[in-house]
Amino acid sequence: MFRCYAEIWQTLDPKFAVHLGVTRGSSVVFLEQTGKNSGYRDKDVCGFCPGSHCCVEGGPEKLDSVVTFRPPLRASFTACMDQLEEPLESA
Repeated sequence: MFRCYAEIWQTLDPKFAVHLGVTRGSSVVFLEQTGKNSGYRDKDVCGFCPGSHCCVEGGPEKLDSVVTFRPPLRASFTACMDQLEEPLESA
């Protein structure tokens, strides 16, 4: 699978990428501020778990995003709360 990502990266030459944390059976998508390389014990959504429990052998222990998710998440949360506080219209 890593080879596939490498080909896409080289072919498309993206300027921005987002890592999404996806858990089997989850109904939400997680935007991860930090990606960890080791400690994986569960299978991923494709049913794979590396024997070494690492995503990338010899890779860095963690990757931190340069994008800060807190402001957009805070704005989204505030907008949702505003919606919840509005009175419901009677049908």
